[in-house]
Amino acid sequence: MNENILLKLLINLFKSAHIHKKQVQKLFLHTFQKFNCFRSMSSKENETFKGVKTGIKSWFQVYDERNNRFFDYDSKHDHVSWGLPLRDGVALSKIPEGSKIGSDDWECYVDVEAGKLFYKSVKYNKIQWGMPLLYKGFLANNEYFKRPRVSIAESSKVNVGGGPSLKRQDSVHTISAKISISDILEDDVACAAFHRFLMASHAEENLLFWGASEIFRKRVWKGMKMVGVGDDSEMDNEGIQMLQSQLVKSRASVKIGLPPVPVAAIDEARIIYDRFLKQDTKMEVCVDRKVANAVKENIDAGNMMSDRSVFVRAQEEVLRVMESDLLPRFLEMSLADHPDFQSDYTADEVVKQTLKRIAGSH
Repeated sequence: MNENILLKLLINLFKSAHIHKKQVQKLFLHTFQKFNCFRSMSSKENETFKGVKTGIKSWFQVYDERNNRFFDYDSKHDHVSWGLPLRDGVALSKIPEGSKIGSDDWECYVDVEAGKLFYKSVKYNKIQWGMPLLYKGFLANNEYFKRPRVSIAESSKVNVGGGPSLKRQDSVHTISAKISISDILEDDVACAAFHRFLMASHAEENLLFWGASEIFRKRVWKGMKMVGVGDDSEMDNEGIQMLQSQLVKSRASVKIGLPPVPVAAIDEARIIYDRFLKQDTKMEVCVDRKVANAVKENIDAGNMMSDRSVFVRAQEEVLRVMESDLLPRFLEMSLADHPDFQSDYTADEVVKQTLKRIAGSH
């Protein structure tokens, strides 16, 4: 019924009751607004989304076209969530006594651009492509988790009471301002993404020199866990852990160029100098020539070997280059939805979530 006609009928109806016209208008306005509010809520609650069964109890995977995101819907409890809780897929009777499953928070998400599942735990502060080892025995045979790609076209219609409410998103600038080059170098996922970005920018020698010098000085570097491992690697989390163990023993990845078996400090220092600081070499880094010459003189004289600090000044210069020039571009390209410049580097959802997690820890 038209709003104006309804108002006239109400005014005529209340005339006999000696109710003033303005009171009728006020009452009508209040009632009409509440009706509209209820009507909009009802339409939202009965909204239809596309969804597929996940094989975990009553959970459906749902694609929200408006936000271009997947979320999950528990039809039994009429509950929506951005992530699919893995522990709901394990029967209580099958959980071994003392198992961590009952208290963890691993959830499964979908990277829309890659069409792949990934896994996230706030409790353990981890994001990874592979399913956590804890759940493989329970969920490995589930068809939903065995699919290599997630297809929107497979989805059927599911009635869901609206998607999860979106939290306020920090801007790219706000997130970037909280992340330092040290944060990137000490996180294996972020460092691997930074390495891919540097390769696309023809500047990977900076990271490789910094890493080689760090391994020379400290005997180990967390970032080397993924340096040299391609983005298309099919290794699961267990395989990556095994790789890390091997790299720690040899103190280097193939990419960094250090010998697989430790040699005398002075010989290892010469290898690093010849690979990264010697003039006109393929992997030469851009440092002040005086600094590079000083490194050569100290190596020849056998100086600064006891504390292995011979490359520290050169490391600091390379670190400044990465932080002032390369890091801002890396963060912009990783976090922006539509970067303004062309590049062979793209960041997947795991990288984006990792950078947001790093920023949120400060």
